[in-house]
Parts: sequence; C-alpha cells; structure tokens
Amino acid sequence: MSAARSQTASAGPHRWSYRVYLVSERATRSLGRRFEVRSPKNELVATCKTKRSDPHLVFFADDGEKQELFRLDPTTVRLFDRAYDVIDGLSGRPFAQIRKKMYKPLDKTEWFLYNVDNELIGMVTETAPQSGFLRRILPVDRFLPKAWALHWGQSICGIIQPRLGVVGEKLEINLSLDKKQEVDRRLAIAVAVALRAEGRQHQNGESTKSTT
Repeated sequence: MSAARSQTASAGPHRWSYRVYLVSERATRSLGRRFEVRSPKNELVATCKTKRSDPHLVFFADDGEKQELFRLDPTTVRLFDRAYDVIDGLSGRPFAQIRKKMYKPLDKTEWFLYNVDNELIGMVTETAPQSGFLRRILPVDRFLPKAWALHWGQSICGIIQPRLGVVGEKLEINLSLDKKQEVDRRLAIAVAVALRAEGRQHQNGESTKSTT
C-alpha cells in the first residue's frame, strides 16, 4: 500500500478488533480541534472534531464525516466533575456512560465506565511513575506525560500512554492484556480522546470544570 493511500484507507468493519490504537491531533483551520485514531497499519479507525463552544465529542468513520460511529454528549451526574452519555451513531441510543472524578489535593483524576444499567464495568486510573535515580533527587514527575491503566472487571486490560512520533506526540492505547477481547474498544478510544483533549486544555490554561 502506498503512503498516500495509507493516509485515507479506512479500517472498515474490523475497526474494533485491534489490540493497539494510536490517537494523534491534526492541524485544523477551524477554532476547534481534530483527532485521528489509527490502527497499527495506519488505517483510519475514527476521526473526532471538537469546537471550543461545543463540549460534544463526535466520532466518525471517515474523513468526510458522513458516517457517525458514536458520540459523547455531556450530562450531569452528582458527585462527578464531568460525565458523558455515549450514544451509538446508528441507533441514536446510549450504550454507556463515562464519568470523571478529580481528587484536587492529590492532583489526580479517575474515569469510570458504566453500562446502560448503571453498572460499573471499567475505570481508567493514573499509573504510578516508575522509580529512578533522577526522580529521587529532582521533582521531575510533574513535567512527564502521564500514563493510564484501563481496568475492565477485576483486571487491568490495557495501558494508555504517550508515544513520541516523527511528528508530535501520540497516545497509544495498548489492549494486549485483554486476552479475551472483552474491552469495548469504543469506550477505550473515547476515554483516550477525552484525556488528550482535556490535557491540552489544562496546558493552555483553559477551564475544564463542568457543572455538577
């Protein structure tokens, strides 16, 4: 496959079967932001565009944004700092909910994944930094990109972590620990994009606090 073709080739019906996904942010002429999710073979799995004035996250299967896969609609859940209903693009029905909780004294956040019956099915937590000599003598952790562990049921089934590429930084969603392929790839991708979007907002000094 040529380089030009690989940039536009779609992952097709197998988009939810990969163990590794790469999330990157692309330049856009609008005031919003555009994220691309690709397979290890560089096939396009999904695109997501956001607007500064619109908190919704909509995921499409194609560059032309003609086929909606799913979207995140903001909602309010008591005791959580942010929450999204996850809506299927074909049926228009919710199939999950994502909730964020922030622990300000520790400067840490956790994301909780619920099914439509309001049952907790997974969560995403910040991983502890690896020990090292430099970390013991200098407070470098706050300058390092965070990695996240994806819990599904009683097990850790994936890791979401930054990877330096040829052009900029990417987020790698590695689900190699999900031996039975139980993790809903849509939810893993949705959380990763939300993490990426909010992380950049914090770097830019923009407020991400929601009404609860």
